[in-house]
Amino acid sequence: MWELIDRCEKITIGQIRSLTFMLDLISYQPAYLPTLRELFTEHLQSARNLAQSEYSVTMDVPNTIDRELNDEALAALYTPPTGSLLLARIDGQIVGCAAIKRLDLQICELCRMYVRATHRRQGVARALLDRLISIAQTANYTTMRLDTPRFASAAHQLYAEYGFAEIPPYPGTKTPIEHQPYWLYLERALTQPPLNLAL
Repeated sequence: MWELIDRCEKITIGQIRSLTFMLDLISYQPAYLPTLRELFTEHLQSARNLAQSEYSVTMDVPNTIDRELNDEALAALYTPPTGSLLLARIDGQIVGCAAIKRLDLQICELCRMYVRATHRRQGVARALLDRLISIAQTANYTTMRLDTPRFASAAHQLYAEYGFAEIPPYPGTKTPIEHQPYWLYLERALTQPPLNLAL
């Protein structure tokens, strides 16, 4: 069951660009479902459009959203301590999200990492990733995995900086078999601390 407390972690980011603003990392609550639907839709539609353009691959966005975005599914996937779903908020506006979910007792999957275009390259993704690595370590996971489209070069650079390395497709990935040649599969040991590069 989701906690009723709106828990936030405030982080000052943007200092590299001589800008300072406050980022709240918010644990998901059902009240945020409409906003989460907007984020997931933007994320999946963007991936679908690029996949069609780059590889002539089609993605069933409406079915994915309907399958994942309901209270029962969200609770099953992302309820602590085995999972976590975070929203990133700047100046009262939700600008991104990211989550981890359990693959097995020792392995979690990073998923639904998305930052709106207006707030990219400002440290939001790094802050989300730092926090989720810390949460995963607290939950006693030893390994974090993820899948990512091959065209997502900016994301690949971020994951490489955090020590993720390529592996074969892993059990539990939701990428359809016919799409797997166009995706990368990455893994990171959780024995090393988060890098805190956003700060």
